[in-house]
Amino acid sequence: DYIFNRVGGWSAAEPFLAGLYALACQVKPDITPEVFWKAALSTGDSKDVSISGIKYTGKIVNPAALIKSLA
Repeated sequence: DYIFNRVGGWSAAEPFLAGLYALACQVKPDITPEVFWKAALSTGDSKDVSISGIKYTGKIVNPAALIKSLA
């Protein structure tokens, strides 16, 4: 299972993304950071967030879909 926390920062995101990149390298050893980031964005799940009454639409990485897209 995966979660979304509105409160958080890069201190949690960077290690998570580094781990996903390591998994991606196991599936596709020649992957570049640019290809990884493009795949992560394209396979991510859309998520609406409301902050102070303002609605934003973003993406949440979907690790299973990301790895499947690279296989």
